[in-house]
Amino acid sequence: MATDSRRCRELGQNANEARAFLKQAVREEELNKQEVRKLEEFISQSQGKLINLEQGLSIILASAVDLLRSLMKSKRRLPFPKPESAPEAIAQFKLIADEKAQLKEAKQLLAYRRDQLAQKRRDIPYFQGALKKNADVQRRNGC
Repeated sequence: MATDSRRCRELGQNANEARAFLKQAVREEELNKQEVRKLEEFISQSQGKLINLEQGLSIILASAVDLLRSLMKSKRRLPFPKPESAPEAIAQFKLIADEKAQLKEAKQLLAYRRDQLAQKRRDIPYFQGALKKNADVQRRNGC
């Protein structure tokens, strides 16, 4: 009888542990879902911002080409002899590079969060099954 009592306590402890793991997995799954949604929204906004920056750069470059053409026709000296003296274009290039770096980092984080979410989705049914098996064993042992 003491063995049955000990076995019932073990089964109860196992059930409590499985419930705790299940609760934690469900909580983490919800947090990962929220994080994935936020990252997807950030990536979408970042891609839009990147498109706008690239359009701005193309406008700047088109204006520079027009200026060069008009200066070449009039045989006047170029206003910016070095590429570094075109500050608008350089600033725009830097903004684009920064945005691309942030976008890359966000995409990597999103992939990591999606992997975690997939793992939690596999863990939850496992813990639910463990709880069910534990409850079946408890019933068979009269706990």
